[in-house]
Amino acid sequence: KNIDVVFMYSIATNAKAAIKVCKELKIPIIHRTFDIIHELVREEYLRKKILKIEKEVYPLFDRVIANTPHMEQWSKEMGSNNTIVIPQGVDSNLMKPLFPKQNLLKQLGISSNDKVVMYLGSIESFSGLNILLEQIPQILEKIPEFKLLIVGGGSHLESIKNKTKQMLLENKIIFTGYVPYLDVPKYASLAKICVNTFVINSMTDKLSPVKIFDLMSCGKTIIATPLSGLLFDFPQEEDIIIYSELEDFEKNVISALNNPKIEDIGKRGREFIKEKFSWEQISKDMLKELSQAVK
Repeated sequence: KNIDVVFMYSIATNAKAAIKVCKELKIPIIHRTFDIIHELVREEYLRKKILKIEKEVYPLFDRVIANTPHMEQWSKEMGSNNTIVIPQGVDSNLMKPLFPKQNLLKQLGISSNDKVVMYLGSIESFSGLNILLEQIPQILEKIPEFKLLIVGGGSHLESIKNKTKQMLLENKIIFTGYVPYLDVPKYASLAKICVNTFVINSMTDKLSPVKIFDLMSCGKTIIATPLSGLLFDFPQEEDIIIYSELEDFEKNVISALNNPKIEDIGKRGREFIKEKFSWEQISKDMLKELSQAVK
């Protein structure tokens, strides 16, 4: 009663039930798609089951709003008949540059001389952190003050921790686990640069990770693998992300940490975010689509 439109994110948990109810009550249902869900699942049985659900439900949504052209194309491949692209947005009043808090520096064992590189987000097989770890001894040869701050968690967290111990890097790598979303600027303030080391494959290449938008809004310079989704939102010619193949992260991290003007890239990135991806503008676009669905 009194529901004009249903706007949903989930697929595996309740999409089929939600669609059934909406069809019975003649309520439009819109799906916002960010990820290819079945490719994020490790168990083969569940992966096949979720892919089957995706193929069943995408044709039944009244509209699909993808965040990148790659996700738009994938939605169409799943049978979506009405798909558009609206990119992600950021509240730049929340995700903003901050000064490092001394109590947090002390808590994490970071000194004023340390040159901190931060990885934020999920720690899975595709995260690429294991490859970055292999490069750390070479980075330390050039920059002894280097420290890696890993903020997040996931199924491969323990294997990364074990590799850290095996490589005798416990005093150079800091693990925080998951932190509240609103604390992201506080942790970002500790880092000179941030990295996104995703291995590029058929699943990750379509992504434009939300964390990149948040970190860029915080004014951070980012080194990232060239995911097609990212290149769409942040074209190389804009010079607001340092794109690097995984095997070249070592030299690019060293170059960035030695560059006294490296923060200029982060400043340009924040202005780009405010101009192109403000929540105010994205919200207007979303509300327009919701209004049209009701008509």
